Amino acid sequence: YLVAEILYWYFSSEITMHSFYNGKSIETKLKNWHLLKECFKRHEFNIPEEIIEGTIHCKEDAAVALVNQLYETLTRRSPQTFGKPTFDDSRYQQTLEPIARSNAVKALKNNISVTELKVQQDILTNQQKAQAILHQHVENRANERLEQPGRFSIKMSPGQRCLRKHPGPNYQEEPVAAADLGGFVRADESRAPAAAQEVRGDSMIRELHVRQQPKYVNPANA
Repeated sequence: YLVAEILYWYFSSEITMHSFYNGKSIETKLKNWHLLKECFKRHEFNIPEEIIEGTIHCKEDAAVALVNQLYETLTRRSPQTFGKPTFDDSRYQQTLEPIARSNAVKALKNNISVTELKVQQDILTNQQKAQAILHQHVENRANERLEQPGRFSIKMSPGQRCLRKHPGPNYQEEPVAAADLGGFVRADESRAPAAAQEVRGDSMIRELHVRQQPKYVNPANA
């Protein structure tokens, strides 16, 4: 009804206010928006359908996006932008303390209105909406776990606790000359001595050689 009053000041010959109903029920909103969409179509207003649907079902930031679109279309001036509408309460949830944020059930309740289920009665479509909300909720919780591991009592794995130091950008490994053993070089002797140490960046690597004992053979089976 308020959108109709705005358009009445620009198209008084087309918009008649007695054709619109001033009410909050979903039936009233759908009747009013049916007339408004016809006006948008006649004047080629580029109002996205998702913004209209979000306004009908009272989605977060939808009404602000609608007013901005109307302002830009009617006045040919750029309005004050508030970012891309998300049509959910994610921005509001970020302002709350972590303990007060919604769980999965509350996220579904906040982001799917009863009017949506009443207008769109296709079960598969509603399931896809619910699945998308749950997927976004799981991603938000995973980000919280990464940002505040102490709050969730997350213990790091041994691999995560290990200190990893990569070689510096200017590191070059120097070749080690093998000892001349009459043309034969053993594999373990082609490397540095057992006690040699090799420096790579900020880390120190010690190479150790272990001599294995010969395999025991039972004389009775020989």
